[in-house]
Amino acid sequence: MVTKESLPQPVTEASKRNRQQQDERVDLCPAICKDNKIPVHYYFVYMPSNERLLVAEDGRVPAEHEVEELAGRYYRYMTSVQTIQRLTSDNGVKLTDKRYHTFRELLENVEKNVMHLATDMIQQSFSQFSDLLDTIREQQLIILKHTDEAEKLMNDTIEKGTFTIAEQELMERHVNQVIQAQYTIAQKKQETMDSQAEVFEFFKEEMWLDLKLMTYYVRLRYLRKELWSEDEAFMKNPDSPALLPESQDDQFDAFIKHKLRNERKS
Repeated sequence: MVTKESLPQPVTEASKRNRQQQDERVDLCPAICKDNKIPVHYYFVYMPSNERLLVAEDGRVPAEHEVEELAGRYYRYMTSVQTIQRLTSDNGVKLTDKRYHTFRELLENVEKNVMHLATDMIQQSFSQFSDLLDTIREQQLIILKHTDEAEKLMNDTIEKGTFTIAEQELMERHVNQVIQAQYTIAQKKQETMDSQAEVFEFFKEEMWLDLKLMTYYVRLRYLRKELWSEDEAFMKNPDSPALLPESQDDQFDAFIKHKLRNERKS
């Protein structure tokens, strides 16, 4: 792991010289990009401005045009690291195997014992419960798999203090898979909102005629809270940039334009 204590003295001095405020906190990327003939550079983040600086191994601060591509690598690596750390603390996965099978059994019982009383339209709406349950389960397995693989790769690069372009791109692909899975869940929830409302309207009208319906209604309300909850971790942090491919270029252009302290060529 790259630490401030392990930095070459000229690099440390350069990072201090480029402070714009005395009380700025200077963070350091815990790994350096080491690939083929890429010269060693150290990547600093100045807070609270969130501006970045690349410093060569000899303490020289190269111009922006010299390190623009490399800055993009560091930016994407650090964004992946931050996203992975957030995902490992709260990835939004709540549907355990036990809960999945409990909910599946509930839906099967409702289908068997209640849905024959409903219209075709309500029966079709009720089928959306199962569709959403299965979608969440499938996508959460993807989230768990790629979060685990991304975390292992992240920890490996931090431990050895270096990352290659291939490792950075693989880490980013893992994160993209997680974000895409989270998006798929959110999209499916949105698509089925009307259907679940129709089913509950049916139960409100019919449950007074049969105690069994009231019992199912209460249990389905709990299931609705679980399936259509909107408190996933990935929706809580709008300031954390998504890594979906279509957003990367725009984000990077804005980053280079506003956040890189390396001097621009006049």
